[in-house]
Amino acid sequence: MDQTLTLSKPTLAFNVDTSKSHRASDSLILFNAGSTARMGYKIKGNNIQRYIVNPASGVIDALETKKVDFIIRLRDDDEISSINDRFRIFYVELT
Repeated sequence: MDQTLTLSKPTLAFNVDTSKSHRASDSLILFNAGSTARMGYKIKGNNIQRYIVNPASGVIDALETKKVDFIIRLRDDDEISSINDRFRIFYVELT
């Protein structure tokens, strides 16, 4: 399998929405660097109750990109700089 899925950046940097103080968001661009095959992907996190990931799974055609939005739901006592949650992106070549 010579297909690869690349990310626009290695980490997310959430920006707090001032109109909705209990939310912060960031996005990631997934790029299917392979020239022939479609790629299926699924994003999983260690704290799924806290996040909205849209779309959390999907298909990316060869040489195409997909924007994925991440929204974190903040509680009153949350300090966003101390949150250390993680995500994994699983992907597979589709035939």
